[in-house]
Amino acid sequence: MTDSGHTHEKVCARDIVAHSDAELNRYLDEHRPDGGAIDLDVDDPGNLPESFI
Repeated sequence: MTDSGHTHEKVCARDIVAHSDAELNRYLDEHRPDGGAIDLDVDDPGNLPESFI
């Protein structure tokens, strides 16, 4: 966690799109520190399908 109260994680696009919306929401809720923000850095954003965006 950083001083600004949010976490920063680097993830791959294939890991993101492999999950349902409900699974992603649950992951974000579980990794959000005290209701703070989560900064996800997608390692390969060009691999996100148009349907995901």
